[in-house]
Amino acid sequence: MKKLGVSFDEICTDNWEAFASVFQEYTHKVGKKYTTDIEGNNTLLRHRIRRAVRKTCCFQKSLKTI
Repeated sequence: MKKLGVSFDEICTDNWEAFASVFQEYTHKVGKKYTTDIEGNNTLLRHRIRRAVRKTCCFQKSLKTI
């Protein structure tokens, strides 16, 4: 991360073993209570991007109606 020029005070992740080995030198908080906010933001951003690049303006359950 330092090579990329990214700086931060702490890392918040879920309890996945790979994160513990990668972020050993940083302040590392583990738990879903730290990650739920950013996951919500990522979901909202992904939803809005998908809406912007959708080929049709309508949303139908059946392909016959499009």
